[in-house]
Amino acid sequence: MCVDSPSPRVCSVADTDLYAMLFTPIRQQVLNVTEIGVAAGQSLQMWHDFFPRAQLWGLDLKSGACFERCPSKFAGHPRVHLRWGNSCKKPHVDRLGFARESMDLVLDDGDHFPLSNEITLVHFWPFVKKGGYYVIEDVATGARQATGRYGCRAALRGSPERCGFAPGGFAQLVHNRTSLGAEARAIMEEADTVLVDTLPGHRNLDAFRERMGVTWMRDQVDHNSHLVVLRKRTEARRHRNRDPDPDAAPDPDPNPNAPRRGGRR
Repeated sequence: MCVDSPSPRVCSVADTDLYAMLFTPIRQQVLNVTEIGVAAGQSLQMWHDFFPRAQLWGLDLKSGACFERCPSKFAGHPRVHLRWGNSCKKPHVDRLGFARESMDLVLDDGDHFPLSNEITLVHFWPFVKKGGYYVIEDVATGARQATGRYGCRAALRGSPERCGFAPGGFAQLVHNRTSLGAEARAIMEEADTVLVDTLPGHRNLDAFRERMGVTWMRDQVDHNSHLVVLRKRTEARRHRNRDPDPDAAPDPDPNPNAPRRGGRR
């Protein structure tokens, strides 16, 4: 999807294959995209080229690299709109003036800490239209639970147990359900939600590992190239007995004479 992108760094990351799968069929229909965490603006350039009809809204901190670099970079791009603020602070989000259910796609490429991801999801989910997507990038599995990263001096000295690594394949944001607030948990349950590992099929994994370094990757299983993809359902999910009563009698068998697997009745 980024053969003609001006940013080779963006084109080298694994998630572009997933994005091409999801968004190529709708690239002409997408009209509004928000990216949280613009950095130097490379991915915003890619989205500008990929979605030819979309208005693109980039949100970043005034203390970030984008505040100085991006205004001149996007001066000739009238569809790109830069806004300054903190996605975790509700007054900053309210000042954006976005209408409810106005966004086809929201991407969280912010600071990549689970708590920040959760708060940002709660703040921006109302802006996603029905059938639209919300993507949380760079979700780590098996990382240090305190930092969401992999770098640890104790591990280099042969004592990884002192680093507080999560179990292999464990993503704090999606697998530790008790740590999620009620609003974020409800969003994930009501949406079509998947955790995607983007590395299978990577065409140059050794070079990718070297570029990521020990901070962002331990091995092919535990790395921060996972994405959480949520799609807002066009109709509310129907819950059948969402909270079953453990003392309730079982439902009557609609066909008591039917054969059962595993032997005679």
